[in-house]
Amino acid sequence: MGTDEVRETTLTREELYELVWTEPMQTLATRFGISDVALKKRLVKMRVPTPGRGAWAKKAAGGTMRRPALPRLPASVPSATLTAVFRGAPKTTDQEEAEATGPVADQARYESLPEHQITVPEMLTDPHPLVATTVLFLRRSRTDVQHVLVPSGKKHLAIHVTLGTADRAMLLYDTLIKALEAREFSVKVESGEHGPATTVTIGTERIGLFIDERIDRVERKPDPKVRRPVFGRQYDYSPTGRLSIRLQLPYLGEARVRQNWWDASKQRVESCLNSVVVGLVTAAEALKAQRIEQEARERERVAAEERRRIAEQRRQEEEARIRALGVSVKAWRRSEIVRQYAEAMRHAANAASLLGEGTPMAAWLRWVDAYADRLDPRLPAPTVPADPEPYRSPYAHYGAANAANADDMGDLW
Repeated sequence: MGTDEVRETTLTREELYELVWTEPMQTLATRFGISDVALKKRLVKMRVPTPGRGAWAKKAAGGTMRRPALPRLPASVPSATLTAVFRGAPKTTDQEEAEATGPVADQARYESLPEHQITVPEMLTDPHPLVATTVLFLRRSRTDVQHVLVPSGKKHLAIHVTLGTADRAMLLYDTLIKALEAREFSVKVESGEHGPATTVTIGTERIGLFIDERIDRVERKPDPKVRRPVFGRQYDYSPTGRLSIRLQLPYLGEARVRQNWWDASKQRVESCLNSVVVGLVTAAEALKAQRIEQEARERERVAAEERRRIAEQRRQEEEARIRALGVSVKAWRRSEIVRQYAEAMRHAANAASLLGEGTPMAAWLRWVDAYADRLDPRLPAPTVPADPEPYRSPYAHYGAANAANADDMGDLW
């Protein structure tokens, strides 16, 4: 059967349950020729529990996964739910690696070649300047309660080891730094938040690098002969000689990036340096994707803020027009009422023969007519009314638009 031919795979609930707790779902989905999302939907439909997010990374770091039991299905469940049929054209691991593209795949292929294997020498000769400087600081360092060397300077490589593993750690650092620079990646020592930091720059991304020794601790039993015991738990620390190389990264969400390589029973960290290089490139790509996503969100935030600013400006302009209209309408209505008042008073005064030349009533009505003309927004020529309240609190608009409408202009006077 050709590799591109569709193959049918039938599995029971029990078989799927065992598989998803043995291998990551992404690996299984590739084997079945489907996406991991489609596999997840099938497992949910069949009520098969799956490992949570980050469970496999936790297991790789030495942790354990809590495995719930496979729940029983009620008798009413149809038989189709008890089995799953996958139809796809699965690809072999060699095919996937050969067809993979991008910086991470290219770096992985480069590191897999025999001529590019990174080998740690037995002795430190011609050390890298950063390593040579760190060695000088370590020679003048003190030890803390955990027996860890504490260099006094601030321009040394990030390291957390005891005297027994210092030489090995420096040899690891020297080999790794030279290999990174041979691959045109730069390594620098910078001042970090918690002391000196070793940073590897790949493209535009910077990744923290750290060599650490595991220190075991055992709680110290209180001595009954001590008259004044120390409050709180006390511990005794013992070096293990087991080194690890760690990447110091921010939270990367769902990105799967290995961040730790350590000594194990059948493997020493010296044999993992090519994997560390691939991990650094993987971390750089994850950081780049995260940065691009954050920049896109920031651009959207700025654009949304600009839209809100424009909408707020238009709202304020609209409220200013409404307030100006209200003032103009009120003045016009007052001028009309004043003219009606003048006309009524003139008619009554004329009937009572009180409008003679020079009489107080005649002078009063002349003033009333002039006042009505001053109130009238149409005289001496119509103009666009101005906002009577050009400055308002940013919170004063709540309810203002409803209160200042043309149908309810408030009291006329």
